[in-house]
Amino acid sequence: MRVAYPSAFLAMLVEGALRGLPLPAVMFAGAALLAAAKALKWWAILALGPSWTFRVITVRRSTLVRSGPYAYCRHPNYVAVIGELVGVAIMTGAWLAGPLATLGFGLLIRQRLTVEERALDAINPTT
Repeated sequence: MRVAYPSAFLAMLVEGALRGLPLPAVMFAGAALLAAAKALKWWAILALGPSWTFRVITVRRSTLVRSGPYAYCRHPNYVAVIGELVGVAIMTGAWLAGPLATLGFGLLIRQRLTVEERALDAINPTT
C-alpha cells in the first residue's frame, strides 16, 4: 500500500500531463471530490485519535470507535481513499490510469479489510 498509493496518483498525473488537462468545470468537480474525500479522511483520523496508525495494531480490551464518521460507516478512511483516487482521476483527465489505479487499490483495500476485520473480531468478538 505504501508504494501503490503514491504510484496511483503519479500514474494519473502523468496521464493527465500527456493528455492535457480536462475542461475547467471537470477539473473543479474532481478537485471538489478530492477535497471532500480528504475532509472525510481527516475526520476519520481525528475520530480515532491516538488509536490511528498505518499498521493494523490492536490493543486488548479496547473498544471500537463509534463516533465521528464511524457512526455512519465501519471503514470511512477507505471510502475516503477511493474518493481521493476518483477525484484525482477526474481532475487530471486520467481516463485510463484513473479507473485502473482505483480498481487496483480497491483490491488492496479489500485484502486489508480482511486483516482488519480479523483483528477487530479478536478484540471485540460481539461486533
